[in-house]
Amino acid sequence: KNLSEGLNSKRFGPVPAVLAATVLSSIFFGFLHGANPNVNLISLFNITAAGVFLALGYILTGELAISIGLHITWNFFQGNVFGFPVSGMPLNQTTFIAIEQGGPALWTGGAFGPEAGLIGIGAMVLGVLLTVLWVYLRRGKVSLYLPLAEAPTVPAQAATDDVKDVADL
Repeated sequence: KNLSEGLNSKRFGPVPAVLAATVLSSIFFGFLHGANPNVNLISLFNITAAGVFLALGYILTGELAISIGLHITWNFFQGNVFGFPVSGMPLNQTTFIAIEQGGPALWTGGAFGPEAGLIGIGAMVLGVLLTVLWVYLRRGKVSLYLPLAEAPTVPAQAATDDVKDVADL
């Protein structure tokens, strides 16, 4: 939100501001996973794409519930239920379903886990489609939530009161 507020200007506008903020924060999300075990360029690209996927619910609704819920659910099922590595982190010892990962790393993501493979990309594409469908069914339309790019307004008197309070200290 703060980044989209900062990028919003007469020259840039709210739509590019929200989109640019999403891409930039997703790149940062990918960067934060850069020190994880078994990371490579494909896994970093896919984690960055996951950042866009996880941000989608927020930029369409202005509410964090979808994004938070998807991230928690994604990690929980991938690691605790199926026992796959989560963003390169080692397998959990206790899982609900014992699955032995096999197959080409291009598909499975290899030691990094499904997030670095085509299966992860497929899951993200499906997640994007389901998120868009959910927003459409709930709101009757799908569009960016542009108030994300609007800085909050402070009444003039409140701004003056804040200055006085600071000066009194």
